[in-house]
Amino acid sequence: MRAIAVVALCSVLVTLSSGRAAAEDGFDRIGQIGVGKGPNHMVMGQKLYVCLGEENTLGIVDPVAGAQVATVPVGQVPLAIELAPGGRRAAVACFRSNEVVMVDLEKGKVVARAPVAEGPRAMCLLPRASLLFVSCYFAGKVEILDAWSLKPFARIDAGVGVHHILATPDEEKVYVMDSSSDRILVIDVPGRRIARILEDGLGVGQWDMEMTPDGKTLVVSNWSSDSLTLIDVASDTVLKQIPTQGKGAAPVALSPDGTLALVSHSEDDSAALVDIRAGRLLGKIAIGEFPFSDTAISPDGRFGLVTNDNSGSVSVLQLSPFKELARVKTGKIPHVLLFEADGKRAYVANTDANTLSVLGARP
Repeated sequence: MRAIAVVALCSVLVTLSSGRAAAEDGFDRIGQIGVGKGPNHMVMGQKLYVCLGEENTLGIVDPVAGAQVATVPVGQVPLAIELAPGGRRAAVACFRSNEVVMVDLEKGKVVARAPVAEGPRAMCLLPRASLLFVSCYFAGKVEILDAWSLKPFARIDAGVGVHHILATPDEEKVYVMDSSSDRILVIDVPGRRIARILEDGLGVGQWDMEMTPDGKTLVVSNWSSDSLTLIDVASDTVLKQIPTQGKGAAPVALSPDGTLALVSHSEDDSAALVDIRAGRLLGKIAIGEFPFSDTAISPDGRFGLVTNDNSGSVSVLQLSPFKELARVKTGKIPHVLLFEADGKRAYVANTDANTLSVLGARP
């Protein structure tokens, strides 16, 4: 394996004040970190780890120093990352080379590789079961691997177009979105098989899905039918379709207490807030241009962030009352959002600018 590559500091300087975009409340942009090409999915561990899809590496960013400190060569077009139990390793799905690699984050090198079916797009790690589920978009398969060694356990036929994948808190079931057929597949984890296929009552053009922290409700956004679908996890039945009064319901984020859903509409430049328990729309507001890629809610549940892809900005939203506070300039094609655990900072991966914007909570 190739050794970890240290990135020249001149390419990763943080701009703290020049070009700062001030928000009237909520969050300001307090820094800009230069990284490798094509930053997309990222996770926070001892450091910040970001997939660099256009240079086939995993970037390692020191948030304290505000700099990318190293890269690890992985495979072609890394698009998803999951921290292994203990946080010392990370699994990276490489979309074009059709493999999952395991990176030793302390040593900065790949320690295992597993070939998978074509188009690994998303992953879900079950820490207690020590299993890694991988959805393979083009092949229509779900691979089940050991979460530490990447030893293959099973391959499940799921349908071309499988994408988002997540597990219940008790790790008994895994849900897989089959976006090409507007189905949700329910995998029985102990049996390693599809136990149920949900089709009736679902929306059209399924785009994203999240589960409430208590594991009781699955929330699915529907791009074509402009709605959210609420699914009861215990019975795997549709509870309700909620029209969001926008066009092109795309990414969805849930509040930490599982009571609110924030969804953006890519086709009419708006965002909607939904009360999950009451099953009703709380409001819809105008935001930036083409809010397509990601939404996030702060750990304290007070603020929301939405990427405005075409305007190179992030909308900072107050959730109660629901309104836009500011549009913070970030970089070209803001693609992925990530809050730190304490909610004091958030990171924005700007895919075409090769930067991470650092947003800080205003005092």
